[in-house]
Amino acid sequence: MKFLLLKKLSSTKKSISGRNNYGRITVYHRGGRGKLHYRLVDFTITIKEIPGHVKTIEYDPNRTAFIALIYFLNGILIYKIASEGMQNDSIIINSLKAIQHGSLFPGNGYLLKNYKLGSIIHLISKNFNSQAILARAAGSYAILLRRSLFFAFVKLSSGKEYKVSINSFASHGRVSNAEHHFKKKKKAGQSRWLGIRPTVRGEAKNPVDHPHGGRTRGGRSDVTPWGFIKKGSKKKKKKKFI
Repeated sequence: MKFLLLKKLSSTKKSISGRNNYGRITVYHRGGRGKLHYRLVDFTITIKEIPGHVKTIEYDPNRTAFIALIYFLNGILIYKIASEGMQNDSIIINSLKAIQHGSLFPGNGYLLKNYKLGSIIHLISKNFNSQAILARAAGSYAILLRRSLFFAFVKLSSGKEYKVSINSFASHGRVSNAEHHFKKKKKAGQSRWLGIRPTVRGEAKNPVDHPHGGRTRGGRSDVTPWGFIKKGSKKKKKKKFI
């Protein structure tokens, strides 16, 4: 299904092919994709206490989740990350008040202090007026574990715990397109469409280009192109709090 791209809610996106502002390659195997328009998705809850009407749910080439075009009664149109279960003509609202019985629909936004412990949430911000930074990818979600006087602790689907303000906003439910990771590419050209270039094995390179080059490894441990050990090095896991 083809949707009409809104110029006010999109901007051109320049391909940088994995290079930084000095023109040096910092991310390898990138480049060669087609032109893109970046959809200006609203990650900050700026419209509160005004009902919104979901007009369309669209594909976004810049992210794994679907996006929803929402029309609010004050005449404002925004793009928002679509929640699982959200449909065309759904009504959503971002509220500062306590959660009313029967109002927990997918995509509705409330403060963390108003959710029950164990609630499934996504699009979690760090503070009251900051952007959503947690649980934004397709199918991701978080569980509200516990609360203190000023902070709330949430657990992501990856198992990591984060500490955010108790007055942070979060949307109910989980992010749409949960089956994204089951999708398989049918040909090599699909990777090139996404800007992913081929990856060459170190053994297939010349000795001057890689430590594994020339097929003379001789039982050497796997290393990076710069000679650092790639597997088996000691790593220390730390709990990350923000």
